[in-house]
Amino acid sequence: MIIAGMKPLVENFRHFGYPQWFRVMTGSLEALGGAGLPVGIWIPVLAELASAGLALVMLGAVFTHVRVRDPLKKATPAIVLGALASLVVISYWPTFIPLLTSRLEKGMFPVK
Repeated sequence: MIIAGMKPLVENFRHFGYPQWFRVMTGSLEALGGAGLPVGIWIPVLAELASAGLALVMLGAVFTHVRVRDPLKKATPAIVLGALASLVVISYWPTFIPLLTSRLEKGMFPVK
């Protein structure tokens, strides 16, 4: 697990040129997103937010692999997981947008 500080993951983040606090933050975001997906079965907005967050984290991972010129083999898990998270985002999109706009109209998320 990325948060736990396993040696290969610590070395990966060094290779990427990222500080170790970023490894912990990334792992925390992945864990929260992973926990949010199954809970999203009952609370659809949570699945939408969790999958959008995971898609963004994976996009960052793909960008990182490209930036450090890693072979495609190393970037493939991030590409696949990002694509799967994006599919979840797209599948929930029709329910998420009306929910978000209704909350905006009610002033639950004030926009300045």
